[in-house]
Amino acid sequence: QLRLNSRPAAEVFIDGKSRGWTPLFDLRLQAGPHDIRLVYKSPLAAKVEERFRVMIQADKIWATVRDNRKRSAD
Repeated sequence: QLRLNSRPAAEVFIDGKSRGWTPLFDLRLQAGPHDIRLVYKSPLAAKVEERFRVMIQADKIWATVRDNRKRSAD
């Protein structure tokens, strides 16, 4: 299972297929590697997209919160 959240919200693509927007809770995926792409539409986002790979294990939850907010220049 996958739990995924991001700041700001992002559209989530898993193995090239759109799976909605963050947050995603307890999304069931087959065990094994999966390619994740987050696409940020918000002007608050530092990057337009982010890519990473997750390794899903049977009967375990893989969870993360991605922080892609622009930093203020104090």
